[in-house]
Amino acid sequence: MRIFAIMKIDKEYPATHSMSTAWYIVDDEGNIGIMDYNENGPVPWGIGENSTMDLVLQIEYDSDNTEVMFKLTDEQVLEILASAQKPKDESYWYDIFVKIDLQKRKRFEELCRMLEVGSNYTYCLSDTLGIYRLEAMDCFGDNGVRIKGSALDLMLEEKIILEVYNVNDYDDMNDQYDNENDMVYHTKSFENAPFFIYHQPYWTEFCQERMNIPQNPVNICQCNEDVRHRIHKVKGLFREMEHIQIAQFHPCVTHDDATMRIGSCDYALFPLPDGSNIYSLVDMSKYDFMSNQRHGHLSFTNEPTVLIVLDPKEDPYYEWKYSNDVIFKHTICLPYVSSDTKCNFESVVKDINPRVIILMDTANTVMSNVFTIDNHRVVINNKEYPVFRYDELEKYHDEIKQLALLPYRGTEHRVTYSEEEMEELVKQGIAIEIPCRR
Repeated sequence: MRIFAIMKIDKEYPATHSMSTAWYIVDDEGNIGIMDYNENGPVPWGIGENSTMDLVLQIEYDSDNTEVMFKLTDEQVLEILASAQKPKDESYWYDIFVKIDLQKRKRFEELCRMLEVGSNYTYCLSDTLGIYRLEAMDCFGDNGVRIKGSALDLMLEEKIILEVYNVNDYDDMNDQYDNENDMVYHTKSFENAPFFIYHQPYWTEFCQERMNIPQNPVNICQCNEDVRHRIHKVKGLFREMEHIQIAQFHPCVTHDDATMRIGSCDYALFPLPDGSNIYSLVDMSKYDFMSNQRHGHLSFTNEPTVLIVLDPKEDPYYEWKYSNDVIFKHTICLPYVSSDTKCNFESVVKDINPRVIILMDTANTVMSNVFTIDNHRVVINNKEYPVFRYDELEKYHDEIKQLALLPYRGTEHRVTYSEEEMEELVKQGIAIEIPCRR
């Protein structure tokens, strides 16, 4: 059996390998955490690029969510904010929070709509406290002087803004490897946040470490119901878990090589908090049956109920990662199929047995020449499947969503195997070792 490769002591930062990101997690008590990752993964499939700061402040990059994900209590809001200062003492009016005179709220919101850029970033963090996020840099000229009559100028002249808050730097988490003691030391600059926060060191030979235990933890019951499906579940209680291995619970992307293959699934070895190791699903590489495509299959889950057939020149996967639409969280995407790859495509469809198939434009044209598509039905492997064009997604959204939420009915793609289980599968000829690519 393969063990971990020799660990690199010095950090390297090749741009093409950057996977730094963060996402929400939830434990068995419903408490919300944030997982912060440094460069090399593992990162669950379908995660967009966000920072811990973004998620604490509920500013998801490129998300189509127009409301904050969590309705924070006043106590939780105050944990986020640094000390207050008077408006006259603030010079950097970018990405800050302000407390307004509640009697002038209507006027404040009216002036916010005047902001050229900031109107897209202003939102209410606490309705009762009157605390808003504000970005007003477009209210200053090239010389750095506030523009007379601008939205910010009027807010200050009319004494709408009472106090200004900066926030703690939640992105300032670092790790350092101690070669002598074979340990990683984690550091942070913030004192508290209303979320449990975990940090993955640069070296994937170590588990994620808890960096924050909140005084007033955010709970799933405070979350907008429409987006709860985007939060990754972790078994256990954050207050009892000093370390976590996210690959134990979800299939992940990683820059470590997969070392074992079972059927269509590739597995890599990861450490667990108890000192043992586990094989976790990192890819379903046998679904990449068209080598001439610029990307192979793209997965959001190991139990897909939705199959999207992509156009060869379009890649909307990036925007789908930030979508709040539950349909995409149950999706696997495949390259478009031609007569030359029909057998491969039929094999994949038989394996995952999707509830619904969605075809992008060119894929619909090509597929229509290979399979008979009639009245939103297509027959593949002598079995009928509901099928829709991608441009029909909005029109038939409710029907497609209902199909997406049905139980997965395809071949099981287990997320994890213990080392002992993998050794036994090797003896049985079910698991095979993948040659190391490095």
